[in-house]
Amino acid sequence: MLKKYMISVLFIISLLFLGSCSNIRGVQLTKVLNEEGQKIQTMSEEIIRCLTEKDSEAFTELFCDQVRNEDIFDKQIEKLFDFFKCDSYIKSEIDTVAAGGDSREYGMRTEWYVIPQITYIEVLVVPNGDYNRMNRRYYGVNYYWQITDTENPSLEGLHNCTVELLNTDESVMVGTTELQSF
Repeated sequence: MLKKYMISVLFIISLLFLGSCSNIRGVQLTKVLNEEGQKIQTMSEEIIRCLTEKDSEAFTELFCDQVRNEDIFDKQIEKLFDFFKCDSYIKSEIDTVAAGGDSREYGMRTEWYVIPQITYIEVLVVPNGDYNRMNRRYYGVNYYWQITDTENPSLEGLHNCTVELLNTDESVMVGTTELQSF
C-alpha cells in the first residue's frame, strides 16, 4: 500500500514539475513574441509616417549603412516617393507576426532579423487638386529588417522595402536582397 502511495505521489510531483516547465517556456515564448511584435509595430508605423508625410530623409535613415552607401540607393528612394501617391492618409493594417530568425551566443542575441508586412495603407489621392477625380489607393509593404547584428552593426536597419500598389502589378523596391542572411 505504501509503495502505491509513494508511486502516486511521485507521479503527481512529476506532472506538476513537467507542467511548470512547459508553462515557463510558454511565458518566455510569449515575452519574445510580444517584444518582436512591438518592435515591428513601431517600425511599421514609422515607415507609414515617412511614406504618407513624404519624409524621404527619415525614411532613408531607416536603412542600414551598407544599403544607404550603394550607388543606386538615392535613385531608388526618389523612385519610391514618386510612386507612392498620398494627399491624405486614411488608415492601415500592420501584421505584427513575421517570419524571421535569430542567432544566440551564451544566451544573448547576436543576430536578429524579421520580414514583416504592412497589409495595406489606405490613402486618398486628389489629382491636381481636382476633388471630382479623388480616389483611394491601397498599398502593401514588405520589408527585411536586421534588428541586431553584433558582429557587423553596419547591417542593422532595413535591407530592403518593397511597396506595391495593391490589385495591380506595380511595385517599387528600395535596397538589396544581397545582404540578407536567410
